[in-house]
Amino acid sequence: MEIFSDALIVDMERKQILLQHRDDNAPTDTSLWGIWGGSLDDGETPAQAMARELQEELLLDVGESDLIFYKTFEPEFFFDCGANRNCRAHVFILHHKPEYTYDQQEGDYMQWFDFENIPKEGISPIAKCMLEDFVTSLK
Repeated sequence: MEIFSDALIVDMERKQILLQHRDDNAPTDTSLWGIWGGSLDDGETPAQAMARELQEELLLDVGESDLIFYKTFEPEFFFDCGANRNCRAHVFILHHKPEYTYDQQEGDYMQWFDFENIPKEGISPIAKCMLEDFVTSLK
């Protein structure tokens, strides 16, 4: 089973989330909108992996304490979403801070979306389901 750590980068004041448009070099979901994250390396905790991934993908230095655990999505969730993958994803929330700068190193580009206007088309099935779950949890 694949194990991932993912982050939802959110600005709660503006009610927005930062998404990545994945490029043709992405290992999965090429040319689709997605969230930040990746696989755990041997010996890493999910939070350590997420901090590393944010450094690699955005040159953003955050500590594990900046990451707020949201939930773990099990394989059944992914099959129900139409993503035929046997994986588990540990998802964290990272609250945007004015001092953060995002220098994208992976993907085509990134964009802030209002919670109520997250793309319905052209988005990774996994990201779509996770984002729907997150937005629903806010209501």
